[in-house]
Amino acid sequence: MENTIPKDLQLIAIGLTWRQSLAAIVVGNIIATGLLVINSILGMFYHIGFPLVNRYIWGLYGSLFVLWNWILLSINAVQAWIGGQCIYVSLRAIWPSLESRIPNHMPQSIGMTTAQFVAYIIFMVLSLPVLHIRPHKLQTFFYISSATVVIFEIVILIWALASLGDNGFGSTISELGTGGSGWKIAFGIVSTMGGAAAGILNQNDYTRFARTPRQAILGQLRSLWSTAMDGGSRSRVAAFFGGAALSVSQMGLNVPANALAGVSIACNPWKLSIFLGPMVGSMIASYFAVMRRKMKIEDLFPCHADAKGIYWYTYGVNWRAPVAWLCGMVPSLPGFVAHADPSVAVPVGLTRIYYICFLTGTAISAGVYTALHYIFPTPEVRAFVEEAPSPGILLQEYRLRWDRGSVNEIVEQVKP
Repeated sequence: MENTIPKDLQLIAIGLTWRQSLAAIVVGNIIATGLLVINSILGMFYHIGFPLVNRYIWGLYGSLFVLWNWILLSINAVQAWIGGQCIYVSLRAIWPSLESRIPNHMPQSIGMTTAQFVAYIIFMVLSLPVLHIRPHKLQTFFYISSATVVIFEIVILIWALASLGDNGFGSTISELGTGGSGWKIAFGIVSTMGGAAAGILNQNDYTRFARTPRQAILGQLRSLWSTAMDGGSRSRVAAFFGGAALSVSQMGLNVPANALAGVSIACNPWKLSIFLGPMVGSMIASYFAVMRRKMKIEDLFPCHADAKGIYWYTYGVNWRAPVAWLCGMVPSLPGFVAHADPSVAVPVGLTRIYYICFLTGTAISAGVYTALHYIFPTPEVRAFVEEAPSPGILLQEYRLRWDRGSVNEIVEQVKP
């Protein structure tokens, strides 16, 4: 919710009408959800997280490149800024003269005041205690965060319905924007997907905790209509609790998803989705087309140098993965440069490729990755895929081995 409104305003600013903007956001989120579910299936079945998944795609050492990209392009700063704005609303509810109490020393070109920056710092400080909680113990906090925002939105809905006049809410939405071409709408769709790019890439980190694949899929596909709308309030008390509730919600989103960010100050990381889309394509192609959903889990954990496993490839790097990534990324690079620096002139066709960079990057890298593995196969990987039983039987065998190993460990611990 807190991300959709800013995105809608950005699309209106480039010339789309509010209807076109909402349509682009809806379509973008639907496509992003589909990719998110597809790319999380491995985690549902084998219960392994993002770092391990990339070992069989990029190689044991090559996977470090993907990890660093994911860390550097996390949208921690954006989510933290939204959380800071919620803190700002709460502070303004307590002290309406907050802006005069904290003199502004920020230049107008920055787009924020000193008071807003202080609210951002407060949100970051409040997030620190949560960051020190071990990930597997954060479930209680997530329950609190989810319950808080649901209660807040129900209260907002009740207030909105109770305060309706004879004309309802009146003219709440004006026809801003002049209408855009199909390419601008496509850009809106892909930019919406780009905001979820990091989540699509590492969704296995969440689905690996699901008890069954069905639970993980339904949990991602099911959603509730959000009734919260940012705006003024007749009551300063309501404004305070509303800002506090959304602050807790943002903390519950930012801590597990984006807190590990190497470049936290990146302003608009969704513009960098040209780098993440090709990685998603390689992940999907590797699991479904190359590996045929068959995994040799023990080879993701090499015990010593002599037992490197089938995912060692060439000196720990699967060269096919970076080649596929480059093929998916390079076509969108000129348009990306022109978008970052309007003084750079590039052909219109290259700019339009950038408009759909996440889709083209994902498709091209998936195709190239699959083709390279069939043209230049890895003998060890091909032999395992052809000789291993079906994915269902293979998974049952792994579970029996894991359960047997756990029982043996318990027996060893209780021996006198």
